[in-house]
Amino acid sequence: MILPEINLLPWRDIQRRKLHRNVLIISVMLWVAAAAAVAYGHFYTSSLISQQQARNNYLTGQIKKLDKQLGEIRTIRKQKQALIDRMDVIQQLQGDRTRIVHVFDELVRRLPKGVYFTRLKKNGDKLIIKGYAQSNARISALMNQLEASRWLSNAKLNVINASRRSGNSLSQFSIKITQQKQPDTSSGAVAQR
Repeated sequence: MILPEINLLPWRDIQRRKLHRNVLIISVMLWVAAAAAVAYGHFYTSSLISQQQARNNYLTGQIKKLDKQLGEIRTIRKQKQALIDRMDVIQQLQGDRTRIVHVFDELVRRLPKGVYFTRLKKNGDKLIIKGYAQSNARISALMNQLEASRWLSNAKLNVINASRRSGNSLSQFSIKITQQKQPDTSSGAVAQR
């Protein structure tokens, strides 16, 4: 028997070409799919970035509005504090209006005979009284009288100098004393009338 000769080369060649074409088609499809995935990833991340940027811009705008409002609040607080300070000064002046009258009344009522004032200086709540007395005993009596006052306290004698005036021997003195904001009623001291 004679076998016919079959040439399989063309068939193998065709099969190789089909395989090569299939590999090429699959490679192109994979490349297209990879490019699509990369493009989708790029557009997706770009949209996320733009959304986040929009949120950031919104928050930045809101922060600027709040900063402006905080600045206005600080200004209003400063104005409020300035008004409160003014009101305190006015209230203090209202209280001092009668206090100085009481202080002068106390100085006159508590002045012993033989003592007179030449100068009265006020510095805050401190009074500096300068004057002359016929003797040191009269200065001591003045100090006791001032300490007994409800409107005055902490009398301190600074200076006593002997001097001659109009042929008389006088003691020149200087006393520093503190004014009370409210009369001291706890000590039971009552103004002499």
